[in-house]
Amino acid sequence: MAAEARELLAGYLSRHARALLDLAGSLDEEGVHDSRTSARRVRATTRVSRPYLERSEAERLRAGLREYAAGLGELRDVTEAGGLLLAEVAVLPRDQRVGPVTTRVRRELRRREREARRRLRSGPPMPPVLQAQLTRWAEAVPLREDTTVTVDDLLDRTRWARRRANRAASEVEALGPAVGLARRSAGWHEVRKQAKAARFACEVLRPELGKPARRGARAWHDLTDVLGEAQDLRVARELLRECAEAARADGQDAFSYGVLDERTRAGIEERLGAAPTRLRRALHRTPQRS
Repeated sequence: MAAEARELLAGYLSRHARALLDLAGSLDEEGVHDSRTSARRVRATTRVSRPYLERSEAERLRAGLREYAAGLGELRDVTEAGGLLLAEVAVLPRDQRVGPVTTRVRRELRRREREARRRLRSGPPMPPVLQAQLTRWAEAVPLREDTTVTVDDLLDRTRWARRRANRAASEVEALGPAVGLARRSAGWHEVRKQAKAARFACEVLRPELGKPARRGARAWHDLTDVLGEAQDLRVARELLRECAEAARADGQDAFSYGVLDERTRAGIEERLGAAPTRLRRALHRTPQRS
């Protein structure tokens, strides 16, 4: 059983290290998304599985992936938040459209996307040091030889990730609805990061536990989905405000941007309001020791 648990963990990490290497340099929307997801899987799983990994190796890899994913994140934010923003512009009633709103938003999004792609293309597809690290992990994950890993151990670490997500959510909910949206959004963004770790911890156990681990991973994914949409709308609001400032600088009426800002704010509130229910479902569906 211990050998099987080690293989579960090593197999999961090596598979996603290999996926990152295969995706290096892919800047289309799907490639960027898959690269960031694999990077998150490796980073989060190395944190959750910290007791079973060579600490220095794991920390170096996490640091390299953090920087690598940040560069991809800039491009992803433009495409995802931009898509949501354009959808809001498209359904804006005609009597609330003042000035060239669609043209300005599209132009600003294209400019940001070009700049993000240019920055990514200005260097190697992947830093050589990170590439070497991932190659090592794809071939042999540095598990500690002096530590036993069992399925129950992995379940305990999944519960550890679950507790961290629940604690982060409790801190946000304790703030109450009177606290500003920015502070609540930041708190739920932290919950989202912890929820991803819980999701990936469930994924590690899927080959062994089957349906319980699959249901747990799905429930945590549902939570991160709604919180991800809230984060994308937050970025969209920032873009809107910059567009509004540019419109005013050009002597144009910024009324439409104010309407769109309120719509995106309402969208954030709606998604944050749905998060507690999804969190409870994820907490309930996280696999436990038998």
